[in-house]
Amino acid sequence: MNPELIIVPIESIEAGPQPRTTFDEGGIKKLAQSIEQTGLQQPLLCVRTKKGVRLIDGERRLRALKSLGRTEAQVLVLPGELAEADRLARLMVSNLQRQDFNPIERAFGIRALMDEAKLTADAVSKLLGLSPATVSKALGLLRLPDSLKAHVASGAIPPDIGYLLSGVEDETEQQQLADEVLGNRLTREALTRKLKRVRRQQETQRGARVTATLGPGKTVMFVGNELTLDTVVEWLEQLTSKARKAKTQGLTLQTFTSALRDQSKAGRNS
Repeated sequence: MNPELIIVPIESIEAGPQPRTTFDEGGIKKLAQSIEQTGLQQPLLCVRTKKGVRLIDGERRLRALKSLGRTEAQVLVLPGELAEADRLARLMVSNLQRQDFNPIERAFGIRALMDEAKLTADAVSKLLGLSPATVSKALGLLRLPDSLKAHVASGAIPPDIGYLLSGVEDETEQQQLADEVLGNRLTREALTRKLKRVRRQQETQRGARVTATLGPGKTVMFVGNELTLDTVVEWLEQLTSKARKAKTQGLTLQTFTSALRDQSKAGRNS
């Protein structure tokens, strides 16, 4: 069954969940002027629903048509029903190809796709044609407080620096570092060096460090106060139990360690 090109009432078009959080009103106004002069050059991409059709791609065009007071729109309807996960995947791929999302919108879109489709970060990276590291760094931005998310979304803080800041556990220190970045007093390289120094200081404050060598290229490090063999055994048992559970959930190592860090941070704040 082939896609169907039809005219539908605009009120029957359901927008559905949208990873994008902001729209350039000036850009939509210019698009509306273009549509007014030359017509809608590309139909809206939709799937059928019980009430009408659901939009997959073309949110800006739909908004432009509404601003013109149009009551109908030309849509290309895909055959069959499209699962929400598939709809989000098509939307994400479409916008990523146009580099049309800001970093925070992209991160929310990736997270929504993972949640809707029950996909791992690795699976999403393959679906979107991104490296696992890119997906991991994008998801890391969601750990930032809303104020810093806004700065990343606006471009005031580059996403790679935002990712580095997301790893700073102390909120006061995180904000101080962000202020230095915003004031152009701290570059990415300088921030990286500073965070390394901070981590070394934190490790020193947290206690002794013991490294166990299990074989060529295989080492495990333990850091804590008053380390004993019993402590090591207890920690390894806890880690093994959590790792096995994470494996059944399809988590990557990066996602797993990030989740452990978030749990630890939540425990200290509670």
